[in-house]
Amino acid sequence: MKVEIKKIGNSWSFWVRHEDGIHCGVDAFDSVKKAFEEGSRKLLELIKETFDFGNGPVPAHKHENGGGWVADTAHVDDTVYVGPDARVYGFAKVYDHVRINDQATVYGQAQLHNDVCISNTAQIFNNAIIRNSVSVRHQAKVYGHAQLFNHVTIKDKANISGYIVLRGSVIIAKDVKFDSNLRISGDAEITKV
Repeated sequence: MKVEIKKIGNSWSFWVRHEDGIHCGVDAFDSVKKAFEEGSRKLLELIKETFDFGNGPVPAHKHENGGGWVADTAHVDDTVYVGPDARVYGFAKVYDHVRINDQATVYGQAQLHNDVCISNTAQIFNNAIIRNSVSVRHQAKVYGHAQLFNHVTIKDKANISGYIVLRGSVIIAKDVKFDSNLRISGDAEITKV
């Protein structure tokens, strides 16, 4: 998005030019002039972008690394990749070298750290915490207070929720659902036959 502000004579012209070619002018020239004179922070408030994550539009922006939408209430490090169709919203926090690909979503108060990869239409939400080389893909969901660490793989239509801790080379696949107090660590593969 490029912002163009010009003063022609005694009047101000203000245009927002989006990458997709859409141009929109703002008629509130006095507000633009005042904001311009007060500093860029006020100006940015006037031209704030919004995106509808499903519950109505909220202030948001396209992440510089990948172009996916990120709500202004969420925190996403610059080193994180958010693919063009991926979404991060709510109060989610995403750090380090996490990759959110395809149509994956991270929201609520979820936290992702280190080399985590979320892809396909996977969803991470509520208070889930995921760290250290974890992969969540396909239509899998991780939510509640689930904690995944160190090389865990969640795939297919697996549902992980509740107070669950998965650590180590654990693979959860197919339609497996966990939603209670559970700890699994070491080398394990759990699938529904």
